[in-house]
Amino acid sequence: MNLEYFKNLHYSVIIKKRGNKFILLIWELGIVEEDESLEIAYRKVELEKEKYIQKMIEFGLQDEIIEPKKPRTKEPTLKRIFIANLASF
Repeated sequence: MNLEYFKNLHYSVIIKKRGNKFILLIWELGIVEEDESLEIAYRKVELEKEKYIQKMIEFGLQDEIIEPKKPRTKEPTLKRIFIANLASF
């Protein structure tokens, strides 16, 4: 398993809005990021996910990376949220 394998996995991203900030969480990896812009917060959480995976591979711990649960559809969760709920933010 290499970086490309893990980058192609689709982790669910939980989105909360507190005040004027969006908080995004990848529960399986324990990654949390926030920003006033949903797009920037998403970029941050994706960057941290990649850093986390790179570090785990670097230390030979790729077998310890928790893979996401299988989604009900092939479409990543965040894209479904964008389509369904972006107007409500």
